[in-house]
Amino acid sequence: MTILTEFYLKIIIAVFLITLTLVFTCFIFILIKQKIKKRMHKGLKIKQKNIQQNQSNINIATTENNKKYLPKKSLRSNTEKTFYEILKKQLGEPFIIDSAVRLADLIQEIPNKDKDKFKIFCRHIDFLISDRQTHKILCAIELDDKSHNNKHEEDNFKNQFFEKAHIKLYRFKVKKDYNPVEIKQLLNDLTQK
Repeated sequence: MTILTEFYLKIIIAVFLITLTLVFTCFIFILIKQKIKKRMHKGLKIKQKNIQQNQSNINIATTENNKKYLPKKSLRSNTEKTFYEILKKQLGEPFIIDSAVRLADLIQEIPNKDKDKFKIFCRHIDFLISDRQTHKILCAIELDDKSHNNKHEEDNFKNQFFEKAHIKLYRFKVKKDYNPVEIKQLLNDLTQK
C-alpha cells in the first residue's frame, strides 16, 4: 500500500467517524428535545389542572350573572353602623367621618426597613375624623368588641402606630347603646384643637 492510498484511507475513516459522531449527536439531541417536550407538556397539563381547580374554586362564588366576586352587603358591621349614626349626629357638619381606612393611607411614607410594613398596609382603623374644610386628620376611633379581648398585641400595635403618627386614637367599647356624653367629650376635644 502506498503512502497516498494510506492517506486517503485515513481521510475516509476520519470522515466516517465525524459523520458517525454527528449522527450520534443529532440522535442524542432529538432524544433530549423529546424529553423536554414531554416534561413541558406534563408541566402544562399540571398547570392547566391547577388553573381549572382554581377556576372551580372561584366559580363557587359566581352568581347567575357570572360575576366573579360577590359584594358585601354593607361596608360596616351593624355595630359600626350604629356607632356611625350616633357619631354623625353628635359631630355634625364641620367633620368628615371615614370608615375602614388603611393605616398606610394615614402616613406620608413607610420606611423600607420598618419591620411592621406589612401590618401597616393590611390593618385598618374603624373610623377616621377629619376637618371638612382642610381635610386635616383630627383623630381615629377604634371600636373594641369581644374579639379585642384576644388581640392585645394588635391593639398595642395600633396604639403605638397612632402615637408615632401623632394622631389621637380614641377607643370605645362596643355596647348596645352609646352614651352621647362620651361622644360629646370627643367633640369637645376636637373643637379645642
